[in-house]
Amino acid sequence: MTRTFTQYLLEVTDRDDKHPYVHVLSCVGISLKLMSAIVSRGCLVQRPGGDDSCSDATETNRIIQEAAIDAILGQAASCEQLAAISFSGDPEIHQFSEDGPCLLAMDVLHQATTLMENQPIGVAFSIMGRTAQGPVAVEEFLRPASDILCSGVALFGPASVLIVTTGAGVDAFTLDRDVGNYVLTTTDITLPARSDVLAIDLSHAAMWPAPIRRYVDERIRESQEPDGRPAIMRWNNSAVLGCFRALFNGGLFMLPRTNDPRMSGVPLIHTAAPITMLIEQAGGAATDGQVPLSSVTPTELDQYSPIIFGAAADIASIEQYAEDPDASEVRYPLFQNRTLFVRDQ
Repeated sequence: MTRTFTQYLLEVTDRDDKHPYVHVLSCVGISLKLMSAIVSRGCLVQRPGGDDSCSDATETNRIIQEAAIDAILGQAASCEQLAAISFSGDPEIHQFSEDGPCLLAMDVLHQATTLMENQPIGVAFSIMGRTAQGPVAVEEFLRPASDILCSGVALFGPASVLIVTTGAGVDAFTLDRDVGNYVLTTTDITLPARSDVLAIDLSHAAMWPAPIRRYVDERIRESQEPDGRPAIMRWNNSAVLGCFRALFNGGLFMLPRTNDPRMSGVPLIHTAAPITMLIEQAGGAATDGQVPLSSVTPTELDQYSPIIFGAAADIASIEQYAEDPDASEVRYPLFQNRTLFVRDQ
C-alpha cells in the first residue's frame, strides 16, 4: 500500500501527541515540492520569455536560490506553529507567529554552484522547539543538534528524494508527480558499521590535520594489501549529497578542518546539525574531527564547522586518532614527494 508523506505525518502526530512541529514539517514538505519544480526548470526560472542568456552562472544561482527561498517563505506565512526561520548565509531572522512554538533552520540549495553543471542539489533543514514568546532572538537558534526535534535532507536529481527523521528512525520518500506528493519508498534506513567508500578531497591532503592524514593513509595502504579492506574513493563537496550516499550506500563523508580559511566546512546550525541527527538516527556517527557534532553548541548564527560522518566504527577510529599523541606520525607516507625517475633503493 502506498503511503504518502501526508499519511506519514498523521502517524507521527498520533505518536507524538499532536506535537506542533508536525505542522511545520508539513509546510516544509509542500515547499520542497515547489523547490523541486523550480530546480528542474534550471535557468528557465530567470528567463520566462526565453530571451536572456543562461551563461551567467552566478546570476542564475542567485535567482534560483531566491525563488526556492520565496517558496518556503510563502508557505510559512500561513503556518501558525512557526515562529521564525533562519536561512544559511542570511543574518536576518524571518519572523512569523510570535506565539509559534517552533523554529526552522534551513540550508536552501546547498552548494548552489553545481546548478549550472546540472548536478544533484539539495536542502538540509531542522525543526526546534521554543518555550519563549514574542520576537525570536538569534540566541534561540544557537542550540546543539541534540536539541533538534526533527530534521531532514532533500535531494533534487533524476528523482526528488526527501529523507526525514522525527527521532524514531530514518525514512525516505520519493516525489511522485502523478500522485502530487512524496511517497514512502524506504523505511528504517540503517548505516552499516563499516563501509569501503571514502568521500574526501585528496587534493587538500597536505592541509589535513594529522589524525585525518593518518586515517586516510592507513585505509589506502590497507586497500593495497591482498586481503585488505578496499578504499573506494568518491568526492563531491556537497554534504547533503554525501548524506544521501552514506544513508543509502554506506561510507564516510569527510570535510575536515584545514589551515585554509576558505575551507571552513559547512554551516553548523543549518547543515551539520540536521545531517548529524539523521546519521545518528540511522546508527552512524558525526564528528568535527575531535568531538561528536551532536555535542557542539553554536556560538554564532553563521558559524561553520568541519564535518565527518558515516559508519560509527570508522568515526570512532578518527576520534581516537585525534586523542592519540602519536597520531601526527603518518606511518605510511602515501602523500610524500616522489619522483617517477628515481627507483627506491
